[in-house]
Amino acid sequence: RAWTAPVYPEDTRMPQETLEDDPEALRARTREYLESGTALTALLRSAAAAADRGVLLLAARSLRAASLSFGARPLSDLCARLESMAAAGRVLACAPFASAAAWEFERVRQALSGTAVSVS
Repeated sequence: RAWTAPVYPEDTRMPQETLEDDPEALRARTREYLESGTALTALLRSAAAAADRGVLLLAARSLRAASLSFGARPLSDLCARLESMAAAGRVLACAPFASAAAWEFERVRQALSGTAVSVS
């Protein structure tokens, strides 16, 4: 999926006021997303390796929802796939998708770091 954009700004699901009128709040939300995303991708990988269905479901659901807020559709789609696989009991097949989600999250991190919502 390297040919797709990691972030689609037109799909951002945040209040318009935050996007336009409060750049500091947007930077804070971006920082929070990147911090939690780092933890959630690590959790996805460890849960997939341990075949922990419950943790995998929770981490995938949390990262999917948060990623949608930033227009990160490819990552959100991967998380939805992980969620459905775990719900169907196919936890042993999730490891490659968890790794792909971690890779895609890094693409999102780079995209967000290079925009007006830079966290620096």
